Amino acid sequence: MPSGIARHEIRPRLPSSSWLPVERGSALATRAGETMQSRDVDRFSDGVERIDAAPAGNVGNMQGVASAAGDLREQARMLSVAIPAFIVER
Repeated sequence: MPSGIARHEIRPRLPSSSWLPVERGSALATRAGETMQSRDVDRFSDGVERIDAAPAGNVGNMQGVASAAGDLREQARMLSVAIPAFIVER
């Protein structure tokens, strides 16, 4: 006999104090499962956001390095122009 049919045949014979806690427990278990899945999805989404943010941070770092390299290149050019004035011929 399928469980759904058996439940419908037995339930009317049992006092509500017997089956109501079971139904409430089942509903709580269902909600708990949904909550846990929701938390897992949230944690996964947070992880993906962190992974997405990493390249943006790397781009910012590389832009800073490129800017510093450009500044150093300009300082080197300025020094190469200024140094001949300090060279003393022997």
